Amino acid sequence: MATLSDTAANAAANAVTRLLDGGDLYIFDDAGKPLAELRYATPAFRPAVGGVARANPLVGDNSAVAGIATKLRAYSRPAVLVFTGTVGTSNADLILNSTSIEATATVDVTSHTYRQPKA
Repeated sequence: MATLSDTAANAAANAVTRLLDGGDLYIFDDAGKPLAELRYATPAFRPAVGGVARANPLVGDNSAVAGIATKLRAYSRPAVLVFTGTVGTSNADLILNSTSIEATATVDVTSHTYRQPKA
């Protein structure tokens, strides 16, 4: 099995995350119910370091639906799925202050990363 160098992992992560410039991030519960939609900035992510790209601030959603956030789907424009990930308060691709989302509450992101697998 091939293993990517940091340089290759950075290039791959940057290529993937560049697809999200101006795209959308959807947050879901375990059952797949959409809870919130956020907008990526342009550029969506900072350049990767060690195969990890960190998102620039996202535009929050103040029309959320109540539920417990567990999953994310990241889409380019127009609506092409780029990657899926996890949502949590730590050790997740998308970090929120709380995974308990209230109806019409503003959803603010603490941090969001894309990690390019090296193997």
